Amino acid sequence: MTVETDPAEVLAALLEAENAALRAMDAGAVAALVPAKRSAIARLTDAGAGPAPDAAVLQRLRDLAAENRALLERAMAVQGRIIELVAAAIRPAMAAPRYGATGTMAASRQVAACALSARA
Repeated sequence: MTVETDPAEVLAALLEAENAALRAMDAGAVAALVPAKRSAIARLTDAGAGPAPDAAVLQRLRDLAAENRALLERAMAVQGRIIELVAAAIRPAMAAPRYGATGTMAASRQVAACALSARA
C-alpha cells in the first residue's frame, strides 16, 4: 500500500492536520476535518482483517492520538470558559428589581432571549 492509500497513514495525516488546527484554535478547520477523519477511521477499522500497520506507524498514531486528546480537552475548556463569560455578562441584565425616583418599583426591563451553542 502507498502512503496515500494506507488507512493508518491517511488517519495519521488527518490527525496531524487536526492537531495543527487545534493548536491554532481554528474551530472551523477542525470541524471541516471531521468527515474525512470519520471516513479514515472507518477505513482503518475495515482494513483490520488485512495486514497490520508496522510498529512505527502504530506508535505514530498513538502519539498523535494522545496529542489530539490533550488539544481537544484544551479546546473544550476554552469553549466552556467563553460560555461562562457570556453567561456572566448576561446575569447583570437580569438583576433584582430596583426602586424608581418615586419610591415605587421601577419598570422592569425585559431581557431579550439568548441562546448559546457550543458547536464549532
